[in-house]
Amino acid sequence: MRGPPKSTGDEELIEDVCRRLEPHLGKPAWVYHDKINEWVHVDVHIVAPSEAAPRVTLFTTGMSERFMTVPLATPPHARTAELVMTLPKEWPHDVKSIDDPKAFWPVAWLRFFARYPFKQRTWLGPHHTVPGMIDPTWEDPPTKFDAALLLPTSRLKAEDSIFPRRGSKEKTAVLAVCPIFEAERAFAEKSTAAALLERFRERAIDPEIVDPKRAPVV
Repeated sequence: MRGPPKSTGDEELIEDVCRRLEPHLGKPAWVYHDKINEWVHVDVHIVAPSEAAPRVTLFTTGMSERFMTVPLATPPHARTAELVMTLPKEWPHDVKSIDDPKAFWPVAWLRFFARYPFKQRTWLGPHHTVPGMIDPTWEDPPTKFDAALLLPTSRLKAEDSIFPRRGSKEKTAVLAVCPIFEAERAFAEKSTAAALLERFRERAIDPEIVDPKRAPVV
């Protein structure tokens, strides 16, 4: 059976995305390079905490290599995207520590979500909720989160969070991946993502900053 298409990456696109994101998110300390290369070549850039930005930041390059399948009936949206995840400053993020599954899962999730729209022939946009990367064979799951909410990232100004895709008239959106619980995903699906965000606001929780110890808000 024929497998998914392979990608060798687009160096010029990667450089362009870095040029646009690094001034806002910081220069990466190192990069987790893709070795799978299915559908797209997704590198995850790891930005260490700093005095100006006391948190660990991860962002992707390569997801925007392919166009997502955006339904014609929907309002105009960016057909390509890149992802960002914000972690506490204490999160283990050096090359050696990230071998631990409990430190590595955010990297794995970003790579999973970057390929998700191509595997599923769909698209990812603001306020979408999606199932997380859960392996039912795990005896000790590395995270208790099992879904994600996608948001326009507050780490960039609105005018910088959607930028022209290199070499075309298309746009690339930068989306924050906010890990949530399945109960929260179901609540957002039954109600709205706005209603879920209101629950976060009521509890003074920033959904963009991963808190592995937080309890569900529904």
